[in-house]
Amino acid sequence: MSGMKRFRFWFLIFSVQLILAVVVPTAVLFSLPARELSSALEIPGLILEELPLQDAMKQVEGFYQTIVSQGTIVFEGQDRQVQIPYSSIGLVFDAAEVLQELGKGRYQNRLFELIGKADPIRKQFGAAPYMNEALFREEFSVIQELCHIEPQNARLVLRQKAVSVTPSVIGRIFDVDKAREYVTEQLRTNPADQIILSESKTPWLFTAIEPEITTERLQDFTQVYSYIQGTIPDEKTQAFDSLLQPLDNLMIQEGDSFSFRDSIPLFKGTDPLQQLLASSIYQAILPVAELRVLNRKAADQPVPGIEPGFEVSFEDGADLEFKNTANIPLMLVFQLEHDGSWITALVGQPGLRYGVVRAEYTKIQPSVIYSQQNDLPKDAKEVLEPGRNGLTAVVYRMTGDESVKLYEDVYQPVHKIIGVGTGIKKKDIIFK
Repeated sequence: MSGMKRFRFWFLIFSVQLILAVVVPTAVLFSLPARELSSALEIPGLILEELPLQDAMKQVEGFYQTIVSQGTIVFEGQDRQVQIPYSSIGLVFDAAEVLQELGKGRYQNRLFELIGKADPIRKQFGAAPYMNEALFREEFSVIQELCHIEPQNARLVLRQKAVSVTPSVIGRIFDVDKAREYVTEQLRTNPADQIILSESKTPWLFTAIEPEITTERLQDFTQVYSYIQGTIPDEKTQAFDSLLQPLDNLMIQEGDSFSFRDSIPLFKGTDPLQQLLASSIYQAILPVAELRVLNRKAADQPVPGIEPGFEVSFEDGADLEFKNTANIPLMLVFQLEHDGSWITALVGQPGLRYGVVRAEYTKIQPSVIYSQQNDLPKDAKEVLEPGRNGLTAVVYRMTGDESVKLYEDVYQPVHKIIGVGTGIKKKDIIFK
């Protein structure tokens, strides 16, 4: 064997031995587990460092179980505090991912242990929280009720033929959906910290609700266009007040129409109080020409307690309807005192031309009708129907020096009927 071949032979043998000397021990070290299966992980509120895997897993499970069993959500109101335990909302933490991450944080084998090759310690990781949505909403319904403020419209109040404004109130609701998102995020990032909800600390959970009619909107409603007064018996005050509630401070926008039938929740055309209320509204709108009457039926006879020519009858399906053709909104305002005195007023911004409405009356004398009655004595007479005067009511609107006739209502007289016996001759009746 030549020198060169001998050199190559021994070089190959040496190389194989060298490779075996490195590879075999490395393979053995790779196959052997680390002597101390230590773990290192940082969970918000808990640090695990150089712990055996099983001990680390027990600490993680105990950590989250303690949070669920002892943790609470605290709501701080102005005069009340509410605590909602985590257990009452079905809270659970998905610790499976954390436990899986723990395994990645330890030495994998004897080789990595010798060279110190492991994942960086104190890696941030947390368990995902889950809650029962139905239970969450049920528990937070108490907070919703505590926080709820119903918005209140600004209102006009009559004060000696003038009006003042009662300020509006901004409403408020507690947003449960936003609260659930916030609580979930807090439990994910800081599960060990107590969650406190309040209007000062978590204002984004509270939603303000503006009223439909604000104080600013009514500041210019200073013009009283009409002012109608009357009285009702004391025993009917409460019933009349119930009728006023849906109509008081009713805004009639530009171009809108009003229907009395549609505005009363329990309409009853035969109710004298409803007829009185409708008639007062009718009389209140007449001074303003821009309030165009669409539907109004006069009664056959004058109605007690209502000035003739201004009553509203609901017979045969009739209604009180009118339309606001002005370029500004108008509002109906009512006032009822304990003694039964009431006021109906039409109020709005200044600018409309309005007048005074009055009626002129003319009596209509009834006719006398004689009717022979077989059951009367021969020469006897008896008043069967005393009769009643009729009336013509002509209604005018006086605006400055201008007088405009609006309409004429006629109340037919009730004829007087006299019964006579059969012994009285027709010619004697005529010339009596």
